[in-house]
Amino acid sequence: MKWLCDNLEALSCKDGPVAPRPAVDRPRPAAVYLRRALSLVFLVMLVVGNTQSPIAKGVAKPGAQKGSVAPGTLPSAEKVVASYLKTIGGKKRVAAIRDASYEWQIQLKDQLMGLAKTQTKIPSSVRMEMSFGNGQLISAATSRSAWTLGLDGKLHTLTDAEAAAARLQAALDASHLLDVKKSSVLARVVSLKDLETGPAYVVEFSLRSGARLRYLFSPNTKLLVRIEDDARKTTTRFEDYRAEGNILEPHRLSLNNGGTGELTFLLQRASYNVGIADAVFDPPRAAEALDVAALLREVSLNQNQLEKRFTEYSFVQKETDREISGKGEVKKETVKVLEVFPLANRDPIMKLISENGPRNERAVSSPRLFRRWALPTGSTLRRRAMPASKRR
Repeated sequence: MKWLCDNLEALSCKDGPVAPRPAVDRPRPAAVYLRRALSLVFLVMLVVGNTQSPIAKGVAKPGAQKGSVAPGTLPSAEKVVASYLKTIGGKKRVAAIRDASYEWQIQLKDQLMGLAKTQTKIPSSVRMEMSFGNGQLISAATSRSAWTLGLDGKLHTLTDAEAAAARLQAALDASHLLDVKKSSVLARVVSLKDLETGPAYVVEFSLRSGARLRYLFSPNTKLLVRIEDDARKTTTRFEDYRAEGNILEPHRLSLNNGGTGELTFLLQRASYNVGIADAVFDPPRAAEALDVAALLREVSLNQNQLEKRFTEYSFVQKETDREISGKGEVKKETVKVLEVFPLANRDPIMKLISENGPRNERAVSSPRLFRRWALPTGSTLRRRAMPASKRR
């Protein structure tokens, strides 16, 4: 109010002392001063409102609600991704990239820790190598598998949620988000989130298997600024976009998994369409090569030992099967001689040696191996029941 009063006094005497009129000296009407005072009050309110109103400035008021806005104001995922592709160079330039290779420096708290190399190939193959002083970490994912190779040199196959998330991100990264629907990936904008760098549209990509990833895009720059992966508990930030070839690439990545601290990757070089082979993304084979000849020799030796044991433990079994009529007469008799090799907790292995004697025209010319249940006795007698129609 003091500032207002001072301005009122200045306004009332800004033209200097008023010279006395030669005629009658009449006092100035009070309505004139009142109009000037009201005009000044309105001007003060307008200035104060413009300097303090977050709506007028277009900036979110501190302490205002963060996160999502009304669903009607959110753009579609297709529109957000299309703006991103247009900003980094356009769909045609992105579609021309069949494979890509990136070389990075790895820093931890501004100290050089190692080197990294990432390779991508459409439609959904990604491989990453990180080399440190104490060893190397390798991870890869394709539509068929997802695996990691640790510092201990042991191969680990990812399963369940981790494998699904790795395969989903491989499909997104290898394609640069171009035509993700062809990979059966669903996309939707779920919210508008406030970040340290400003607001960002949260686009959730998902598969029917349950894998989900959140990609955050700046509505101002249209660029990808963050990836959030709940399954693997990692957050990746993208900064410092600059031209590499015909498209924009982030030259600074920050990877935080909540355990070992935040690793920073600084892009050193990018190469496109160098002809990366599909085998690069497959898990490494065993260090020892398979010697086929030695394997066959070992199998043959085991077979010889098996045959010796067969003769030691097998026995000959004779089965007699008689078909008896209703009068108690033998209508048909079948005699089989078998060699039996018993097995623990399983049906024995039986080899037919003869049937109805060697002089019979149906004599077995070559032994046959088959499985059946049989008693370990010499002979058996089976009586077959007569059909009801033939019974008298």
